[in-house]
Amino acid sequence: YLGYGTSFNPSAETLSLTNSSRSPGLPDLDPEESRTIELGIKWELLDRRVFATAALFRTDKHNARTQDPTDPNDLLVLEGEQRVQGFELGLSGSLNDAINVSAGYTFLDTEIRDSLDITEIGKELGNSPQNSFNLWGTHDVLDNLQFGLGAQFVDDRFNSIANTRIAPSYWVYELSAAYMVNERLNFRLNIQNLTDEEYIDYVGGGHFIPGLGRVAMLNTTFSF
Repeated sequence: YLGYGTSFNPSAETLSLTNSSRSPGLPDLDPEESRTIELGIKWELLDRRVFATAALFRTDKHNARTQDPTDPNDLLVLEGEQRVQGFELGLSGSLNDAINVSAGYTFLDTEIRDSLDITEIGKELGNSPQNSFNLWGTHDVLDNLQFGLGAQFVDDRFNSIANTRIAPSYWVYELSAAYMVNERLNFRLNIQNLTDEEYIDYVGGGHFIPGLGRVAMLNTTFSF
């Protein structure tokens, strides 16, 4: 398949149109616009028990906000250019009657291609890990008992386009168990961040949001 699309983000995306020293001229700007193209393929394997996908993609923001830091009277203008490109792989399905697997990998290459601030050109975009990976699998031990185990990896990434501070990479794991008592009653246990890893989930220009610590949740469902 081949897909093409456009999108835009208005100046009020941060819920603020303040004409401050950090964003001079922001209220008068038109939206930034992006163009995305994706080429992909999908397969059904092993007698249609496994579904595989692969895709190449590129997104160009051709009128990114930028300003000249050497000019004290300069305003934000839509003259920058940014690019995100890469590929993703996916796999999901049943390896046999008891084991189900879902996995995905994404590679990102980001770049500031043009800016009035020449120190930004060639830098990476913030909060954009180059590699990310996830894996989840379940095993039906008995007709009424299932165990699951998953892992997620996120590569290190910069906090902003200044590329001065880095959020380190991390692995987190999840465990689950499900037990069906009868046709009407079942229980499920999920343990997120199994090893209680300390990690940064999201980074911004001057702040970060920590990831969730170890959490155990026990749920039950009863059908009338």
